[in-house]
Amino acid sequence: MSHNYAIQLKEATLQSLEQERKRFANDLHDAIIGKMTAIRYGLQMQIPIEKIDNILGECIEDSRRLSHNLYPPLLKESSLNDLIQQCISIYKTGYEINYYTDIRHDIKWSEEQKLHMVRILQELMTNTRKHANASKINITIRVTNCVILLYSDNGYTLQTPKYTGLGLDSIKDRVTQLKGKVKFYPSLNGFRTLIAIP
Repeated sequence: MSHNYAIQLKEATLQSLEQERKRFANDLHDAIIGKMTAIRYGLQMQIPIEKIDNILGECIEDSRRLSHNLYPPLLKESSLNDLIQQCISIYKTGYEINYYTDIRHDIKWSEEQKLHMVRILQELMTNTRKHANASKINITIRVTNCVILLYSDNGYTLQTPKYTGLGLDSIKDRVTQLKGKVKFYPSLNGFRTLIAIP
């Protein structure tokens, strides 16, 4: 690895870390603080307890999602497939999610590799949630002599170059660290991603 490439990779990693911190701060503000403020206002205005209970339920679900996004539980013990299923389950209340697997080889992933794959999927689903008016998500994992991740949604997606700032640079950095390749296919009819990891 050349000295310049090592510096670029380190800078990209730091940028990705800062992006994730910023995203978490935004999620915490939008998903939790906003709802807790609504609960406080509701109590002051004596809004029916059923409505307050619904907001509390949303806070619990959002907290569970944020907690999982920070660090997936049982990362070391879980298979990549199990981790992906955990990730998907958090979003099932808002989307129709179709998850397909075609696993023909047993690949031993390190914790770091599994975490990169989970973060990539989280980033893709976060982009769908925040930037696309989507109702359906399709995810396919194919494992042969390499790992293929196919991701698509049916939402409205901005055309390049504007949409490249929507966290996709973080995905590129992680795929690079996995020595893989990634292609994004945005369109007005949805968003599609193809990732190949050797």
